[in-house]
Amino acid sequence: MKAWRWALLVGLCIAHASWADETFSGYLKNFSLVQFEQTNGDIEIPRQAVQESSLRLMWEPKGLDWSTEFHYEIQGLFGSREWMGDSQLLRTGAQGRYRFDDLNAVFASGKKSRGQQSLDRANVRLARGAWDITLGRQALSLGSARIISPTDVFLPFDLRVLDTEYRPGVDAIRFERSLGDLSMIDAGWIAGAEGKPEESAWFGRWITNARGVDLAATWIERPDYRLAGFAANGAAGQFGLWWEAARVSGRESYWRSSIGIDGGFAATGLWMLELHYNGAGEQDVSRYLATEHPDAYQNFGVFLLARRYVLAGLSAQLSGVTSIAAQAILNLDDRSSFFQASVDRYLSDAWSVQAGYYRFDGDEEIAITPAGIELGSEFGWNPHVVYVGIRYYF
Repeated sequence: MKAWRWALLVGLCIAHASWADETFSGYLKNFSLVQFEQTNGDIEIPRQAVQESSLRLMWEPKGLDWSTEFHYEIQGLFGSREWMGDSQLLRTGAQGRYRFDDLNAVFASGKKSRGQQSLDRANVRLARGAWDITLGRQALSLGSARIISPTDVFLPFDLRVLDTEYRPGVDAIRFERSLGDLSMIDAGWIAGAEGKPEESAWFGRWITNARGVDLAATWIERPDYRLAGFAANGAAGQFGLWWEAARVSGRESYWRSSIGIDGGFAATGLWMLELHYNGAGEQDVSRYLATEHPDAYQNFGVFLLARRYVLAGLSAQLSGVTSIAAQAILNLDDRSSFFQASVDRYLSDAWSVQAGYYRFDGDEEIAITPAGIELGSEFGWNPHVVYVGIRYYF
């Protein structure tokens, strides 16, 4: 048994002997979706039905000055056709980056099915005076922009993912200290595979408030890269405003930035609009899959392929148990777009259902050339999708 597993076992025994207040909870979820048929030049994508069922178990004992989290999730994926690879909608890709060691993500695989698992949280949080110290696998989000955050680079969600309730955890040692009512510092170390320096990262963040504007400065250091970011969030009347930018330098160099505005409507509605610049992307559509910045996509949380985007979101509470939401992304470089809409309804305190639609527009062409695969646009080649989900919480 590897060292981290022994440490986890010992931690569980200690917690079992000393916790003051423990909680155990979890959920069962099922998403059933239909992907429509689409012909993209040299490639034909057949109609397919896919089902994802997942069970998440969460144990969170805590005491007066400490708390722990242990979350384990198991998923089963079943398709009506032979499995066609990882899905952007269902989080079927590997989550192993920024983890010292991990379970085997795929524990069973067949032509039309796959079994996956993830130990998504395994951490201890200690309160020591003005300091909070968190050790182990934890959620780590450093950004503040509403839709795409240039400084949020450690396993952020792709905007096309269906289920974004729990962010993938990373292995980290994190120190947080309050500097008063409105300021704090946040710093730590994030482990790569086996703690190798070339795959690990250091980070630091300073947050404060000046005349009603929240300010944040972020620094991330890897052996071959450095990220420096800055963010400002404030309000103008009834509107919220934000701006965030990050500069990555080193083996690859580029800028990313987001600027946006949001506001309310009616009594329960919220809208937002954001402009995003992705300097790691390409303006030439033929180079989308031959980018000059591959590490940005592998290690720094970039998932969009072009450079200039307009993003919009809308949500509203129709009643005490029913809500709707919609989101759209427009690629200004190739004029392709992605739109999703959903409705959620609570059946009881424990049960809820969701239905939604994903639409992709743009040049649908996929060409197979001697140099590789070329897309006609970023979003147009994706088939439309409808889905239904049901969730049970315990």
